[in-house]
Amino acid sequence: MSIALFFISVLLLSCGIESFESLDPPNTPMGLRAYSTNNEIHLSFTAYNPLETFSGYNVYTGYDSTDVRTAKKPLTNQKGIAHPFIKINPFNTVSNIQIRVSGYSFSKPFTAHKLVMIGVAAYDSINNRLSAMSEIVNVEIIGD
Repeated sequence: MSIALFFISVLLLSCGIESFESLDPPNTPMGLRAYSTNNEIHLSFTAYNPLETFSGYNVYTGYDSTDVRTAKKPLTNQKGIAHPFIKINPFNTVSNIQIRVSGYSFSKPFTAHKLVMIGVAAYDSINNRLSAMSEIVNVEIIGD
């Protein structure tokens, strides 16, 4: 029995397989908080994402929770990239992440003094996978 395991191990190592890639999605952001200042939305949440395939976070907005929960309307960054909205390297400690979203990110500008719903999901660009959506929070847009 142990000889068979030895040969299987040698066979796998000789095939160039360095390690097995996780099939798990990235970890879900927790404790999302949001507030608005003049034409900006400030987000903060707690996160832990050590997987090598983790790429960053996507931000989703809408006027109802279904828009956000279905993850169909991601915001884009200054370069027009939505996946990930903010690129962050994998990290091995629980961290507080803060993101500032400026008006350029909104394909259709939000109306000042209107409530908007926001959620955040971690993104794995290698496997094109999202974590579960964070809590969905309301924020009143303050603008011109």
